[in-house]
Amino acid sequence: MPWSYKTNGITQSLIRSFRKCKYQTYLGYVRGLAPKKMPKGLLFGQIGHFILEEYYRQMQKDVSQYFPVAFCDFQIEKFLLEYHDMVSSQNPDELEKTLCEVQNLTEGYLNYIEQTKESDVWEIVEVEKEFKVPYRDTFLRGKIDLILRNKKRDTLWILDHKFLWSRADVMQIGSLLKYDVQCNLYSYVAIQLDLPIKGVLYNIIKKPQLRQKKTEDLKDYGERIYQDTCNRPKEYFYRLTNPIVISELLDWEKDFLQPTIDGIKSWEENNFSPRQLNDDNLITVYGPSTFFNYIVLGQTYDYKQKEKVFPELEGE
Repeated sequence: MPWSYKTNGITQSLIRSFRKCKYQTYLGYVRGLAPKKMPKGLLFGQIGHFILEEYYRQMQKDVSQYFPVAFCDFQIEKFLLEYHDMVSSQNPDELEKTLCEVQNLTEGYLNYIEQTKESDVWEIVEVEKEFKVPYRDTFLRGKIDLILRNKKRDTLWILDHKFLWSRADVMQIGSLLKYDVQCNLYSYVAIQLDLPIKGVLYNIIKKPQLRQKKTEDLKDYGERIYQDTCNRPKEYFYRLTNPIVISELLDWEKDFLQPTIDGIKSWEENNFSPRQLNDDNLITVYGPSTFFNYIVLGQTYDYKQKEKVFPELEGE
């Protein structure tokens, strides 16, 4: 199913893709192609999101419940069953290592927020809140990981999980939040929904920089990751804050969102032309881009047809 401006609307991922490379946007959204094999960085983040979504859903029902040690392992098994087609094309050894890393990292994160008594400060208001908000002659769409209430100050915050695969500087990321498309779009949507949101929290969970030793099996490697997160949690877990400033957000909407969406609409009206390739976007900080094999190597068999334009949204 090809993307349509009026039928499918606009997401932050579509905006990012359009600004980076129109040709790759054409392949991914208009042609509806997706790689059969998900890049390791994206797979790492998707599994982590899957585990945390279920954790926070259960916490929303009963904040006092006990989570067994096997909770993350059980959620990974569910993920493998639910996304069997996606993971079956992965290299088995690479997949096992990724599963080991994300499981022990996430277990370390859950231990960390339990030790810091997060539930004493934050009340879970909504988990995976999907939105579809009219905007001009289309609509803005997306899914917010969490909406939390600060119990002490009685303020609402959006929280978005970010599993960092690269060695990106967290403080540099924090300084760029005021320009971030997702951060601003979600804040703008919150205003349109009359949600008194104070700001956005970026919940950063960094991939372990530890390396598996030649003589070390995955079980020992995973235990070493978990212990390192317990010993050095501030090396792995960060909360970056971006308070909403209404005047700045309205300027962003006028100076960035409006012209960008006008550009996307015009692009569709011109039969998705121009479709120029931005060769600078073929290699990213996470490695080869999604369509590197298709464009550079001509390996069209590495791709499949998506069933939905935005598979991550249930309302598709």
